[in-house]
Order: sequence, then structure tokens, then C-alpha cells
Amino acid sequence: MIVKRWKNNHAVIFVLEVALYSQQVVVFFGKDTGILLKCLKSVTIPEVYEDYKSFVESSTLKKGMLIGNSDYKSSLLWLPQTPSTCEQYAALAHEIFHTTVAIMRGIGVDNLTFDNEEAYAYVTGYLTETILLELNRCKNISLSNS
Repeated sequence: MIVKRWKNNHAVIFVLEVALYSQQVVVFFGKDTGILLKCLKSVTIPEVYEDYKSFVESSTLKKGMLIGNSDYKSSLLWLPQTPSTCEQYAALAHEIFHTTVAIMRGIGVDNLTFDNEEAYAYVTGYLTETILLELNRCKNISLSNS
């Protein structure tokens, strides 16, 4: 579920709650680290903000990045732009997988196995659907969720 959102000419940002696992994912599409840090400061606790800030300030973001903090059950999924090409959607899928791994680690599931792959698939599907529907809402592109 999306619990907070921002959009301007330079960025799309939203906070996604994965209630089943008590996890928060901040999703940011944009290059402006000032906007990113301002939003992060408003939605994360100080320890998480400082952790993310050090990564953001030292980042050489190219295609995408996932920063996870399993101690505080929080992740930042960051891509330089909203996806519009196959390569950019592939980068989003790549970062969604990393987000899934961070969420699973946050609940104590450290390794993908045959016995837990359905849980990983559920989280990946949930993240993908929620992110794509939110992008659809922001871009006003027709995409059905049924």
C-alpha cells in the first residue's frame, strides 16, 4: 500500500508499506539528491536517514540502486528516471528483486531456497504490481490492476 507520495517535474517519490512483513520501501525515480534527502528525512527515523544519506551522497548512480536497512526494516529503491524503455524496466525489475531480498532478510529469511521461493515470489509480485500501478497513476497511463 502506498502511504505517502510526492511528484514534481524532477522526481517521483512514494513510500510503500509491505504490511505483511512490517517493512517500508521508499521508491525514488529521479537524479536530484537534494529532493531525495529532503523526502527521506521526512519519512525515516534519524538512524535510517543518516545511513541512507551517506550512501546517497557518495553514490555514482547509473541504472539503479537498492539500499536496505534490515535492522529498521526499511529499504530505498532508487532509479535515475521513471522507466520508459525495456532497459529501464529491466533495471527496475533488478532493483525489485534486491528489495525482495532485503525484505526477506528483514524477517530473518537469509537465503532463497526451494522451500521459501513462493514467499519471495509473492513479495516480488506485490512490489512489482504496486510500483507499476503507482507509476501508472503518476503518468496517467492506462494500466489495469485486474
